Amino acid sequence: CEVITRTTDVGDPTQLRLTLHEIGDRYGIHTLICNAGVSLQGRFTEHTISDFEDVFRINFFNVVSLLQTAWPFLATANRGHIGFVSSLAGRLGVLGNSAYSASKFALTGLAECIRIEAATCGIGTTVVYPTDSSTVSLAQVRADWKSKSDSIYLPMVSPDLVAEAFVRGIQRNQFEVHCNQE
Repeated sequence: CEVITRTTDVGDPTQLRLTLHEIGDRYGIHTLICNAGVSLQGRFTEHTISDFEDVFRINFFNVVSLLQTAWPFLATANRGHIGFVSSLAGRLGVLGNSAYSASKFALTGLAECIRIEAATCGIGTTVVYPTDSSTVSLAQVRADWKSKSDSIYLPMVSPDLVAEAFVRGIQRNQFEVHCNQE
């Protein structure tokens, strides 16, 4: 099994489509992992509609674009898997994360709908719901927000734990995978 990876700016739909076509035209696409996310810390009343649009553009609409571009390759393969990286905040609203939580709730709803369509093409679907992952970028976001607020934080899990649980879920064709330290 050959694994092909490409790093691309998910904030740039044109670059995203070009990258997918490069891979799909050459190799086909059998597995697609949708792992994009930006966070915006702060109270709902502190953010503009533009702030929400920015978060939704990355966390939701670019995933829609990714799926629409990859779908013909996935459907042609008539097998494979689509993985979505959501968040526990996509199941449970979290203080100080209204834009992020709402975008991940939307991603969860999309995954539930895609699951039905994908199954008709022999494609499995998995959504992983990690709590906060211990990454450098999240540590900085938390530090910045903690100095301004009384936000409630989700427990941290290692990215390795999330990846291992996600892969197991995909191998088992499990729709939902919840991650915590246990």
